Amino acid sequence: MSANDAPTQGSALSETQLDIDDIRRIRGGDAEAYAPIVRRHLPRLRALMYRFFRNGDDADDMSQAALVRAYERLEGFDQSRPFFPWLRKIAVNLALHEIERRRRQAGSTEAETELERAVADGASDRSTDESELVECTQRELDRMPPNWAAVFRLRAFEELSYAEIAQTLGIPMGTVMSRLARARARLAEALAHDFGPHSRGQT
Repeated sequence: MSANDAPTQGSALSETQLDIDDIRRIRGGDAEAYAPIVRRHLPRLRALMYRFFRNGDDADDMSQAALVRAYERLEGFDQSRPFFPWLRKIAVNLALHEIERRRRQAGSTEAETELERAVADGASDRSTDESELVECTQRELDRMPPNWAAVFRLRAFEELSYAEIAQTLGIPMGTVMSRLARARARLAEALAHDFGPHSRGQT
């Protein structure tokens, strides 16, 4: 078992060390050293941004914006900590600001853990009911306050712990739990409306 664990641990350590080495080179004046950092983290970052915008172009734009912002703030990065969680925090904050900006511009302003799994694992080969569940949930996430939706997405899609979500969003853990509860309650209400007995003409 330890033999199987070793490569995973080694890979994680090597990625962290590579990031630190590249950041040191950047701080020493080698701007080109940022390119390998981008290559290592862009796929995961883009997947995260796609969860927020569900549009490839937006995911690309926000990923690039986050990487630029991270580069500009690299002097403030704590090299004793992993790079990606710091980058993720920047990206999520940018995404929330962009979502709020779009809502203002447009003039618009208790589900269980199984629901989160169903949404996170949604795929095209699911049954019609499950596909509708995923679509309904995504639609309601787009409508609810962005800070509620962000907590739900980080929990359901990224599978972050409460502590990791709190660190990413820069909020207390109690606030994470409160926003997650509100998001779940909003989703439960929407799903009851769309999938309850009356929605299907049952009596």
